[in-house]
Amino acid sequence: MKSQGYPLIDIGKQLQEEYKAVIDGDVSCGAALCRLSKRCKEEKEFLLSHVKSESGSTSVLVVENSRLARQQLLLGDEADFPSAAISVGLAERIHEYKSDRLMDWDRIRTERLEQQHLEDRKGRKQRRTPKDETDMDTLEEFGIVNAQGEYVSEIVKKHLYEREALIQMLQGRESAIKKADAKSMRQEERYKQLKILRNQHRNWKSSSSPDPEVVLRILLEAVGLYYENRKIELQESSPKISEEETNASVLADLHQRQEVEFNIKIQELHSKSKEEVLHLIVKENKTRRLEHFDNIAYVILGTLEITEDEKEYMQALEEKYNTLRERVIVMGLRDEKGVDWKRLPDKEKKKEIKERKKQEVKIRGEGNYRELEELIGPRGKAKMLPSLRKLMGEEKGEFTSRFAQQRETGTIYDEAVQGSFDHVNILADLTSRLDSEQEALLGWLKQSDTKSLPIKVQRLKILRLRLETYACKAEEDFEVAARFVGLLERAEASLHGRHMSDNTRQQELATRRSNLRRKRLLDNDMYERKTDKMPNPSSGDLIGWQAAYLRQVILRHDEEREQLLQYLQDETMDDLTEAATMMSSEEKKLRLAELHAKRRKLDLHKSGDQEENICILEEAVAIRFVCRRQEIEQQTRRSPGKDDVIIALLRELQEEQDKEIASILEGIVNLDESELENLRSKEKDSRDSQELTNVFVILTQSEGKAHEKQLIKALTKKYEALQETLIREALGHKHGRKEWDKKSARDKEQMIATVKQQITEMRTAGNNVGLIEVQGGLKWERTVTGLMGMGRHEFLQLASASEGENLLSEEDGVPTDKMYNALGDLWMRFAEEKKHLLQKLKEVDFCSNSTQSNLTGLQEEYMSDIDQQIHTVRLWREELLCYRDNKFTVTSLLVGVAERQRTDGRPRLTGDKTRYENLATSRLDPDVKSVSTFTFKDQVARGPTTTEQMNSAVELLESKHQAEQEFFTRLLSSSPDKALVEELLPLSQQQRKDKLQAISDQRQDVPIERSKEHQVFFEKGLTVKREICRHRMSEESKAEASDSQVHRLLMGELIFAQNMEAEKLLTEFANMNEEDLCTLQAKLISDRKLNVAENVVVVVFSPGLILDGSTEADLLEALDGKYDALRDKLLADALMKQYGEAEWQRMSDLERQKKLAELKLKQKKLRREGKMDELAHILGDAFENQETLKRLMGDTKEEQERKMKERLQKRKQRLAKGMSEEECNKLEEEEIAQEEEEEKKKRRNILLDLEHRYEEEKAELLRQMEEGEDRLSREKSRQLKLMKLRRDERKARDEDKFDSAALVLGLAEEN
Repeated sequence: MKSQGYPLIDIGKQLQEEYKAVIDGDVSCGAALCRLSKRCKEEKEFLLSHVKSESGSTSVLVVENSRLARQQLLLGDEADFPSAAISVGLAERIHEYKSDRLMDWDRIRTERLEQQHLEDRKGRKQRRTPKDETDMDTLEEFGIVNAQGEYVSEIVKKHLYEREALIQMLQGRESAIKKADAKSMRQEERYKQLKILRNQHRNWKSSSSPDPEVVLRILLEAVGLYYENRKIELQESSPKISEEETNASVLADLHQRQEVEFNIKIQELHSKSKEEVLHLIVKENKTRRLEHFDNIAYVILGTLEITEDEKEYMQALEEKYNTLRERVIVMGLRDEKGVDWKRLPDKEKKKEIKERKKQEVKIRGEGNYRELEELIGPRGKAKMLPSLRKLMGEEKGEFTSRFAQQRETGTIYDEAVQGSFDHVNILADLTSRLDSEQEALLGWLKQSDTKSLPIKVQRLKILRLRLETYACKAEEDFEVAARFVGLLERAEASLHGRHMSDNTRQQELATRRSNLRRKRLLDNDMYERKTDKMPNPSSGDLIGWQAAYLRQVILRHDEEREQLLQYLQDETMDDLTEAATMMSSEEKKLRLAELHAKRRKLDLHKSGDQEENICILEEAVAIRFVCRRQEIEQQTRRSPGKDDVIIALLRELQEEQDKEIASILEGIVNLDESELENLRSKEKDSRDSQELTNVFVILTQSEGKAHEKQLIKALTKKYEALQETLIREALGHKHGRKEWDKKSARDKEQMIATVKQQITEMRTAGNNVGLIEVQGGLKWERTVTGLMGMGRHEFLQLASASEGENLLSEEDGVPTDKMYNALGDLWMRFAEEKKHLLQKLKEVDFCSNSTQSNLTGLQEEYMSDIDQQIHTVRLWREELLCYRDNKFTVTSLLVGVAERQRTDGRPRLTGDKTRYENLATSRLDPDVKSVSTFTFKDQVARGPTTTEQMNSAVELLESKHQAEQEFFTRLLSSSPDKALVEELLPLSQQQRKDKLQAISDQRQDVPIERSKEHQVFFEKGLTVKREICRHRMSEESKAEASDSQVHRLLMGELIFAQNMEAEKLLTEFANMNEEDLCTLQAKLISDRKLNVAENVVVVVFSPGLILDGSTEADLLEALDGKYDALRDKLLADALMKQYGEAEWQRMSDLERQKKLAELKLKQKKLRREGKMDELAHILGDAFENQETLKRLMGDTKEEQERKMKERLQKRKQRLAKGMSEEECNKLEEEEIAQEEEEEKKKRRNILLDLEHRYEEEKAELLRQMEEGEDRLSREKSRQLKLMKLRRDERKARDEDKFDSAALVLGLAEEN
């Protein structure tokens, strides 16, 4: 059934019906006893056979004996025979947790059993587990078999009292309140609250003396949430599910979990010694007595099972978060006790910390998270701290998925503002973050891909956690530790580009570290060099040696930061800084290079070279300080303070250190113990000799990148051109269009230059009011983003995340303020685009200069050298588009759609079609003159660089595009051939498309030089295309589309086609040499002069609409064509009957076609108005003797399936009553004959039948369009359906009469 396309729900129902028929039978007491006797014999034979087949295996004997022992114990727990029978029957078989009730009859049995349990316990007091602690003396006397039996007994008892507890939680006194509370919450809120409760449950379980009342409170609330979620799941298949049925389903989940747990526990029982079995008994007994209700927690909270192999990972994770908690506690104690904290001996400090940690564990275990604020510091301290997410950043799971997307697309996505939990306080948030990270880690460990990795690769996760733990321990300040650990969690991103939030975090970390060092100096606290106090790892402890090496790296990094700040914050450095200020930019670069080379020759083990190293370092710090200060001044247009420069340089050092850590982590898996030991020794030596490798990297690194200046210059010119268009429009509005047009070009340019200067000054000063005034009172219906749409970077990011979508959503872009600052928004857009561009360049520079083998190939993921070159040319094209029009709204539309153009035209923003239509309106407006402030030259550029050749090709392409638009405008304004229009009106869309193809084929046979003949073909083709578009637009809007509307659509299609051509050309540049570029330029010049108008050809002679995002229009038109063919045949038959066959044959073909066309037009009008009966009346008795459509074409697929199901159901019922197959077949034949006879007697409006059949096929077609796993499969299915519909239309038109046409199509459908 599945292979035949039946839905799973139908398959499940069918299986249930068949199974029910099998198990139905005699339900009398005697029959039951007989069946029990027979079942006992069968089971005995099976067990003996099974044991024999396994050669009397101990494991089989123990497992089967344990199952039988459990089944006997279950009999004593049930009140009546039906419940006992179901319970024992279920215990005989292996179960799947939360199986599908449609596919698993045992799931239905389980729910039925639990419904009975719920009914039996309704209104009764909960049975609590007795506190019967295991008597070890008695157990010691047991043999191994008796001990195994006692173990089974303890499990059964535990399961019983778990069931009792869950029944109470589902229908006890407090259950209604908890369910009502859960129902009032949104689903996402329920899942979030369940996660919080899972945290509380884990903390409760980890506490030294867990209170049973606490877990009952947690589980009671969780059951209400789980109940509501489960109810929503069940309503998908049973909308009217009752509370009792939902309760039974929840209880059945617990039952199946208990079945799974029991079978897992007895599988290894045979391998346990008596002492081990006794230990298991004690453990089960304790769990039951203390009412842990582990299986309830598993079902309701989704608690995670941790295997022995996973425990080390979890322990490393717990240690990391315990260290973070300790940093918070120390922060609270330090703030609370003030200066007294410093005076306390270390022993007293440890005692205070230990006491606070105990309090924290107790409060956390009770779930009173808000009370944790008291441990964070004095009153109000917790609220003053930044949130944990702000300090540490996104959670591990978020980062993994986001970074994978970044690696795939090369686009840097920022983290979400909100994580998986709400902020409460730092300590509470640490618990929630731990839960999230634990979930992500366990998920990763349980993946099949992870398990296929070598063990040493898997265990790198432990190394990462230990590294993060040590980094936290190395920092005394909590805020520094939290930011540092957060950035280390995402260290690999430093090699590929950190997102904006982490860049901000890096800045905040540098600021905090700089400020803390200044404070330390004011308090006369000397820097204490840190040492690794951990013992040497033992032989064979690979993770231990890896961690030991990385700890030395962390310590070296700490000293590098201290040394850099020591020089930067040293007041005696001012003289050197002053001297560096006097040097030119080139002199500074040259001197830094000299210092770098000089230092490389030093032997830092010699005291003399160490002194020289200090001198080099001082001078390099001074020069780099001045360079960085100038860079900041250029970027911010303000003079930075000394601290600003210090923080900027410290941040650069931190970023370089992060890259080093990431590189080490990438290659460390390939190092053996001896190599790690050697590297650790080198790290110690590097610290002792104060090499300060990363410090010299950031002081002497190159400042230039290959195409950065060209790209930034091109980007700036693009936005300056956009700004100039806005200024021109604003000045024209301010002075009045007539007065502005009267001014000379020189006067205009002077006024524009003055305004540009004013804008620059206002932007520097942050004068937004002035920027609004410069706009001259222009009215803004859309923001800059609303006009242009999102930038290319954001669009590509969205397109990648929405793979397969043709249309991507965007914001409406309506200004919120009446006084909208368009200039401010324009330059904000520039800043955003520049930021993303620089980020990519930064990654390219790093990747291309890296010498590490494990970074090979990284460059291809980002902008290569040729990518940068082409992007420069792309920006030049976008600048050229700014010279097309003197209205900013039009120019911004033009540039915006060009930025996002893809070679295949997909995807697009939802508003892009409107943008193209608005551009078309502007182009076709007779009152708007085509204005271009750029002069194009018909000249092939042959150098001196390929970039200039590419720029020239883009200029020639733009010139060609303008010529195409002018030609197409003239073409649209020409008068259509009225006779051709009349000929087209009664035709179907497919007939029109066939005619368009015929004209196109004729045109292709004519040489391009015969321009007059081509003009005729263009005019004819446009007439046909106009009617094709008009029909489609009229169908969509349910109103006749005017010529102006059609023309606007077609001009938009042309602009879109031109953008596609430009994007393809930019892509092809990557594979072109100088000769190819010269050939291309010559071709573009020739095509424009010969008026090849390739894009006009595409728009006019393509049967479809390239700008139309709909995939349904072609199919629906083809379906219309098929039924139009049937209607045409029907109408022709009707006319022949009206006039008589003899009279009809005497008419000329022209007369017959004219009368048929008139009738078709009237038929279309009446169809559109829904007046089918009036049409039948006009045609008179032409349909009187017409056979019904159903008899000609047969049933639709839907009717066939319905009748087939009905016949199958009747057949089953008849067979169940004892009828033979022959009798069933005979009855079915009689029923079919009777149906056909009744159909013959019906007198139907066949046109109405045809319309009904059309609507049914249309609905089925639209439904099928939604099917398909991906875009490719859906498109393939669409093409096949389109071919079939077009073939059907041709078949219908090839027949002479309606009857034969309908019959042919009916047979085609059957096949």
